[in-house]
Amino acid sequence: MEEQGYIEIKITSKDNTLSPGDIDINEIKEFISDVESFLYPSRKEKQNRPHISYDIEEGSVKHRFFIPITAVILFNGLTSEIKNRNNLDFLDHKRQSIIDK
Repeated sequence: MEEQGYIEIKITSKDNTLSPGDIDINEIKEFISDVESFLYPSRKEKQNRPHISYDIEEGSVKHRFFIPITAVILFNGLTSEIKNRNNLDFLDHKRQSIIDK
């Protein structure tokens, strides 16, 4: 079995008062779908993707996605490159639209 890791995405508000109870289930569903599409953008990749588990921490709005370590490395590499370049031009359209949300 492949080694597992996780990515953590923290959602904040301008005044830092956001908590899990403030987020509607439709927003969570869309967010989870966006993470899946960012990691596995094509239909074929989604069909063959590994198991992804999910956790939201109590008292915060930190979303944890437990995925194979190779997907963690891919995610970290892409997000680092976005930060380094300060633009999204190198990403495919689907990933660009997810980041633009």
